[in-house]
Amino acid sequence: MPLFTAQSSPAARLGASTPGFAGAGDDIPPVPPAEVLDAMGTAAQAYDRLKTSGRELHFETDPITGKLTVQVLDPEGNVLTTLPPSQVLDLAAGGTLA
Repeated sequence: MPLFTAQSSPAARLGASTPGFAGAGDDIPPVPPAEVLDAMGTAAQAYDRLKTSGRELHFETDPITGKLTVQVLDPEGNVLTTLPPSQVLDLAAGGTLA
C-alpha cells in the first residue's frame, strides 16, 4: 500500500481552478519554500527507513468520528501497531518508532 496517493494538484484541491475562488492562485508559490523542501526530504527519509525495515504507514479517516487513524503494517498488510497522529509527525521529522 502506498504511503499516500495524489488525486489532484494541491492548487486544484484548494479550488484554484474553481470559478469564484478568489486569490487561490496568488497564495501558492511557484516553488515550495526551502523549509518545506527540507521537511519533505526528512519525511521521505523516514519513509525510506520504514520501507527498508519492512514496514509502511496506512492512513485512514474514521467515517464516524472523522479522526485520523495511522497504522504500521508489515509487508503482508498485517497491522503491527496503531499510532497517534502526533507520533507520526515526530516520525516524519526524523524520529523513530519506539
